[in-house]
Amino acid sequence: MNTIQPAERKYTELLIFFVCILIMIPIGLVAIYDRPAADDYEYAYLGHMALKNGGSFLDALKSAWDTVVKYYVTWQGTYTSAFFMALQPGIWGERHYAFSPMILLGMSYFGLFFSVHIFNKHFFHYSGLFTLSVSFAFLTFFFQWLPYPRDGLFWYNGGMHYTPWFFLTLLNIALLLEAGKSLPKKSGYLALICSVALSFILSGVNQSSAFFNILCVLSLCVYWFFRKRRFPLLPLVSACIGFMVMFLAPGNAVRQEHFVRQGVFDTVFATLKYVFPMMSQWINFEWFISLIFITPLIILFALKNKLVITKWGLLISFTASFTILCGMLCVPYMAMAFFGPERLLNAVWFSFIFFSWINYGLLWCWLIHNKVIDLNRLCGASHYAHGCTVLVILCLCVLFLLPSSTKRSTSMIACQELSQGIPQQHAVEMDWRTSVYHNDEMEEAVVYPITVTSQLISHADVFGDPTLYPNISIGNYYGKPVYLNPLFVPK
Repeated sequence: MNTIQPAERKYTELLIFFVCILIMIPIGLVAIYDRPAADDYEYAYLGHMALKNGGSFLDALKSAWDTVVKYYVTWQGTYTSAFFMALQPGIWGERHYAFSPMILLGMSYFGLFFSVHIFNKHFFHYSGLFTLSVSFAFLTFFFQWLPYPRDGLFWYNGGMHYTPWFFLTLLNIALLLEAGKSLPKKSGYLALICSVALSFILSGVNQSSAFFNILCVLSLCVYWFFRKRRFPLLPLVSACIGFMVMFLAPGNAVRQEHFVRQGVFDTVFATLKYVFPMMSQWINFEWFISLIFITPLIILFALKNKLVITKWGLLISFTASFTILCGMLCVPYMAMAFFGPERLLNAVWFSFIFFSWINYGLLWCWLIHNKVIDLNRLCGASHYAHGCTVLVILCLCVLFLLPSSTKRSTSMIACQELSQGIPQQHAVEMDWRTSVYHNDEMEEAVVYPITVTSQLISHADVFGDPTLYPNISIGNYYGKPVYLNPLFVPK
């Protein structure tokens, strides 16, 4: 049964969408003051030189490919993320770097929107406005409580290496769903072709995200195998080929010289020892609110689709989810003997929330199937649908406004820093540095320390020694030695 009319649903969906827009606005305002740092200069060097010498956008694309080839043999085989990192928007002018968070959010929303669109097509059968509002509500939640927003959203190089690929993996899962539901129609074949291409693309990002995609596709292969369908084997083969292309890159061997490779047993033991405290830290108040936030959608799904879930199905889902999370952590630990930088943990957190929602939804379906919950009575209550809308908006507002014991939402941090003038001052001082870097009359760039620290846009600073990193990258980028003098006072 459906207790809300299309016209009423339209207004509730619009209301949710505009509330999300309002919550996300502070992120866009802080982005105005974002500037390049550290690896941004390293990966964008060839593109910067191409445009500096009068090159076009096509020349920038060629330089991105040259960057992929360069790092493939000298540092790492991540052919996809290296290509995008080489197109750092600051190569068109340092202030264009402000588009970085918007690019990362845009790529993430692309994956979310079409994932929800496919899911809506097969399970909800609502309008495009439903897809728009639900996908944007998801985007709002994920980026309001991103554990490390500085590295995952406001630092282009760090974010581009990890952040959007989780959402494009969700799209890959949705494409396989579309293929399974639509084959042998043309739309099914198109979805399968797109999944094969996307699987190869996703294998060229960081190893944890690439492995996450492979494990998700493998899980779907097992599921469809018992339904006597073989089509997911094509994306799985494509993903594995891409992973080998990335993994066998000569640059990986060069990078490995800086780390001690761990054995399989040591890696599994260390991962199991690490994963439980990590999950206990993430099972917090915000996680609980997120379950309330997703509940109306889960109930709506259960209302429109009589999904039969057994206790063994629940157990398999929980086990597969935990295994995939551990797999994402095993990959960096085996190569580096630690679980990766903070920006990698953002990707693991995305997956943790996703699996939490999936298993929570399956638990609801199990309770309904076993008549523990009377769904018809629940959804037949007066003004139920409007109550769900209020609940979703209330959850979003709570997540935005209410600080926890450990951190605040990204937009709340942005609002507080903007009111204190921290991002504005950061941009003024970074722009002064840029003027020094571009001053051809100065043979070396002597800069003073940035006087403010932002939780969102203050990245790695330069050192007093021009032979240290990131001074070397910035010096190469601008063609002069760069070093920090704490006693230097600009005129």
